[in-house]
Amino acid sequence: MCSAAPLSLALLALLVGCAEPTPAATPAAEELAPVERGPEYDFPLGQRLFDLWREDAPHAHATSSLHRGRLAPGRPAENLVVLTGVRCYQILAVVERPTPGLRLTLFDPTGVPQVRAEGDSDSLSLGHDEPICPGAPGRYRLRLEGDGETAYALRVYGAMSL
Repeated sequence: MCSAAPLSLALLALLVGCAEPTPAATPAAEELAPVERGPEYDFPLGQRLFDLWREDAPHAHATSSLHRGRLAPGRPAENLVVLTGVRCYQILAVVERPTPGLRLTLFDPTGVPQVRAEGDSDSLSLGHDEPICPGAPGRYRLRLEGDGETAYALRVYGAMSL
């Protein structure tokens, strides 16, 4: 039993040496790897939407599928999205080219308009200046409309706080 004591002491020393944490280098924000662009963004408007997201809301994560289609005068695009009461949201939309009368509206589950953005541009954002933080979960309706014909892409992004 005496010969096992030096072996036990050596193993104990090894374990103690392994347990001492070595200070890990924390990478600076510039050194962090960029977020990978997923395959759902692999089309021209998708790339623009991805770029807008990285610029406007890089700390938020996609909380809806990517919606895309074509707008025509008098034919708004409507999409249902689920918003929870535990996140704040930003909704980003891009179109092929600047479109007159471009409007993006979020309606609550009862059909009441909550937030609206409009302009004659090629992108709109809801929740940029004041994040959308619903008090209760529900199915919300997004309506995108414009006075010209154009393709669009939009997506909802959320975070615990924006």
